[in-house]
Amino acid sequence: MADCLYDLLFMLPLCLITDLLAAAFLQGPEHSVWIYVVSVFSLGIFVLIKHWKNRIRYLVPGIALSAVVTVILLQPAGERTELILRNLWVLWAFLIGTGSFFLGSFVAAVRTVRRIFIPGTAVLMVLNLFFRKIDSKPAVALAFFLILLFVADEIQHRWKKSGYPDVKKHLVYIAPFLLITGIAVFQIPAPEKPLDWTFAVRAAKQAFSYVKENTVWMHTGEDYNAEVGFSEEGIFYGNLSGKSKEMMQLKADTGGENTVYLNGKTMDTFNGREWTENYTEENNDRRADTIELLAAVENYDAEHTTDYIRRTNITLTFRDFYTKYCFAPIKAVPGESGFGNVEWTQKGGDLIASRQLGYKKNYLVSYYRQNRGNERFKGLLEHSSVPDEKTWDSVNRRYAAAFTVPYGDYLDYRKKVYEFYLPETPLSPDSEKYFAKITKDDGSDYEKCCRIRDVFASMAYTKTPGELPTDVNSPERFMDYFMFEKQEGYCFYYATAFVLAVRNQGLPARLVQGYRVSAIPGKTVGVKSDSAHAWAEVYFDGIGWVVFDPTPGAPEDGYWMTEEEDQKTPSASPAGMELPEKKDPQALTELPSENREKKTAFHWQMVWIPVSAAILLLILYLAAERLIGQMKYRNLSTEEKFLSACRKNIRILEYLGYRMEAGETPREYGVRIMKKLEREDVAFIVPYERYCYADEIPGEEELTLVGENTKKLLRELKKAKGKRYFLYYFRLMKYT
Repeated sequence: MADCLYDLLFMLPLCLITDLLAAAFLQGPEHSVWIYVVSVFSLGIFVLIKHWKNRIRYLVPGIALSAVVTVILLQPAGERTELILRNLWVLWAFLIGTGSFFLGSFVAAVRTVRRIFIPGTAVLMVLNLFFRKIDSKPAVALAFFLILLFVADEIQHRWKKSGYPDVKKHLVYIAPFLLITGIAVFQIPAPEKPLDWTFAVRAAKQAFSYVKENTVWMHTGEDYNAEVGFSEEGIFYGNLSGKSKEMMQLKADTGGENTVYLNGKTMDTFNGREWTENYTEENNDRRADTIELLAAVENYDAEHTTDYIRRTNITLTFRDFYTKYCFAPIKAVPGESGFGNVEWTQKGGDLIASRQLGYKKNYLVSYYRQNRGNERFKGLLEHSSVPDEKTWDSVNRRYAAAFTVPYGDYLDYRKKVYEFYLPETPLSPDSEKYFAKITKDDGSDYEKCCRIRDVFASMAYTKTPGELPTDVNSPERFMDYFMFEKQEGYCFYYATAFVLAVRNQGLPARLVQGYRVSAIPGKTVGVKSDSAHAWAEVYFDGIGWVVFDPTPGAPEDGYWMTEEEDQKTPSASPAGMELPEKKDPQALTELPSENREKKTAFHWQMVWIPVSAAILLLILYLAAERLIGQMKYRNLSTEEKFLSACRKNIRILEYLGYRMEAGETPREYGVRIMKKLEREDVAFIVPYERYCYADEIPGEEELTLVGENTKKLLRELKKAKGKRYFLYYFRLMKYT
């Protein structure tokens, strides 16, 4: 009983602290009391398994789980899933109780763990004085109780006393007094505001910032978040997981745009499963691309340049992010060596910094916004043409000699665009027929791109599309799978399909990875890891690269009013978009959510997952119990190990049907069982008798003898019990 209460002294406060901190995030205040009930109940189940010696203890969790499953199955078939989803807080509460049991078991059993965990809790409480992140007084009081318990335990451990040496029982007896102290702490009024540690906090932040800023050179790796769009690998990752780490900060000018696309990695070749970059030579393409746009405006409408493009700036500051990629919008205006104090070279479509960028590194980027949402810009795209040398040189002289590109280099650049970004891209007859149908009324290449983009934007976005089927091994097969079977995915899927469709129409296109940032002109915003994104860029003769984002939910194209407009809104996306018909008959029956009847299918994984979880937790518990037992056994003296091993052998003999009778001495017991068992199998009884009656201290030889007898007796037990052997084996774990 004392062992059970001793464990609960650590487990129960841990459970209640977690409940207090997590209750607000689970289901809401209407279930707060039941969260405590369920978590404490689950904790009690595992405590019962550990301390109740009856063999039916292992049936208790099975009975509880069966009751839950029975309640679920008694519900109407259409309401079961809804019932489970509505009561997910029960699962979380159960996991809180289970986790508290395992953590509390290690804290209570292993002094080293206790010496790390409890002082760590004290440190967190001290930090709470600075930042006041924990608003729950009961949680603080329970933590204070754990700290007092730890202090008392350490005193008992170091106190050499006689008369009552059992530390566990003593702590159980004084626990009520420690609890009263914790309650007194709870009753002390807390200040409404945290203590003013402004100076200390500021000094700590400055020290942290200094260390981060001056140890960038130590971070030699690259920080990439491939799962959500940006990496050096162009592969499909199956299902995604959301993250929210701040990578950079972006400040846009007051005249900037609301959505900024920061190019990072550019891909040109797709094999059906993976994107790669074959164009990797050093070049001057970014400058040529920007000059090409300026030349197009010069040719088309030189008097109203700001109706089509406007120069603006952004400043990027790196936070907890280390990379050699320079992120910048398309149509950037680099200086002679790069962006401000960051030097870079362009390799393929990527800007690579000469030194690794990291904490507090910043640079300013000037670039030209494009008025893509305006009809005037649409006209520019539809009527643009390759500039002649005279216009090209005029633009070079007019704008900035710092990023001048010779006309001959521009012509070479155009050849590379068509060589690397317009490979032969055949599609299946079904795909070609579909795209021909939706673009038949569109006159210009730009209108075709917009129409194709709107098709994909009308599909469904999901972070869990699953892995690509193994038979998807070519661009043609990928397009058929995505268009006619899946029709859902995340940004990487949509950008890939868009590039393939546009290339099939005869236009150079490429896939770009980077960050899509919701900017606030004039303000600084954080660029989070989940802002990583993939999109497409299409090359138009005389204009250069233009961004197209086919992902559902993508922001509309940037827009501002021209000089002649008094009031105008961006043109709306085409309505009534006809999606391709799915070939999967089951998928054809799916209707939009607003039109289909409410029907919820029951997923059997909601039954077998908790069953499997319960079995796994039971296995983990038994393994942990075994590990703790072995750790305790290693710390025993030779005499204590000998005594424990002898008791284990006697228990094995009892399981074999040879129980020691009342009043029977070890010698008499040995003589009786040797009539049925081999003498060498129970030879341990002789030194055991000498230990009990002659006070003869056993040595390593006697300990080895007992161990050999244990192995022989276990073999006999296995023969006698068959499949039930493991049940008996687990009962014997407490002796090792």
